[in-house]
Amino acid sequence: MTNPYALAAVFILNAVGLVFYIGSNWQKNEFRKNPYNPDLSHLSSIPTAAGKRIICSGWWGIVRRPNYLGDLIMAVAWSLPCGCSYALPYFYPVYLISLLIAKVIADEKSCHQRYGDAWVKYTEAVPYKLIPYVF
Repeated sequence: MTNPYALAAVFILNAVGLVFYIGSNWQKNEFRKNPYNPDLSHLSSIPTAAGKRIICSGWWGIVRRPNYLGDLIMAVAWSLPCGCSYALPYFYPVYLISLLIAKVIADEKSCHQRYGDAWVKYTEAVPYKLIPYVF
């Protein structure tokens, strides 16, 4: 890939994935430490029966697993410089999405059992699991 615009687009796509990954993990970890942190006061959340809260805005209002989405975006970005002549470079993103879909399905069951009605409310507020408007 020698086109500088294409390389810039790949770099930007990778940066977007990294921002999704780091931003969503930071938001989740800070919210877990202190849901009343003033830096997170803009976030909406749903209370659970166990006294915890589920974030339903910010990164976690886009899809239910924005950190996984960041991983997937980066995987695609890493394959794009290889072009479209060969399928092998795209094995990793295809493999990763299959793993992530399986993990999301398992996580959904686990979260439904753990959070009950609060999880149902969350799934209504955030309908997409991994990819907006797709899944």
